[in-house]
Amino acid sequence: TVSVTDNLSVTFGIWNSFHDAQTGAASNGTEPDSWYEADLYASLAYALGEHSEVGLTYTAYTSPNDAFNTIQEFALSFSCDDSSAWEGTFLESGLQPSVTVALETQNTAFGPDEGTYLELAAAPSFTLIESQDTPVTLTVPITVGLSLSDYYGGATNDPNFGFLEIGADLSMPISAIPADYGSWEASFGVHYLLLSENTELANNGDESEFIVRFGISMGY
Repeated sequence: TVSVTDNLSVTFGIWNSFHDAQTGAASNGTEPDSWYEADLYASLAYALGEHSEVGLTYTAYTSPNDAFNTIQEFALSFSCDDSSAWEGTFLESGLQPSVTVALETQNTAFGPDEGTYLELAAAPSFTLIESQDTPVTLTVPITVGLSLSDYYGGATNDPNFGFLEIGADLSMPISAIPADYGSWEASFGVHYLLLSENTELANNGDESEFIVRFGISMGY
């Protein structure tokens, strides 16, 4: 993430998913078989005053093992820092609510038609370890994925509900890296995923899943 002005920032990134099977790839899928998904994204975020932000994100969902064709999507998001409303309570971070609307512009994850997606989310956090150099923060993200039109559509139905995800993420700054090289952070989390009928079919019939995440991020 790079700050362009006091209100505008630009983010570039990649999100990867490695599985213990080909997970839907054709029998002639490319190597490595376990590299199911690699998502490339770029976003602009603009601060609306001190407590809210709008963003525009482009994402290309790709599959290195050829499990699916590349999907392109644009998303508009709005987030709010509501911590001031929770001062003096156990939830001093606030709920940190956000809403995202995304449009598929090329190919689709479900069904024959490009769809429209709605996401409602919150991410309250708590400081577990107080430290000047390496504080440890616990964040509890909650996300609901919904279809406004055709996003989770199958051959015979188009359900509105896609998934519910609840997680527990630990994060801490990497103080060993000098500040001249940016602000670095390490994170680890475990997420529980509850799926709808159509997303369950895409997950080999499993209606729920646990996901372990690890990441390193940096910003200037």
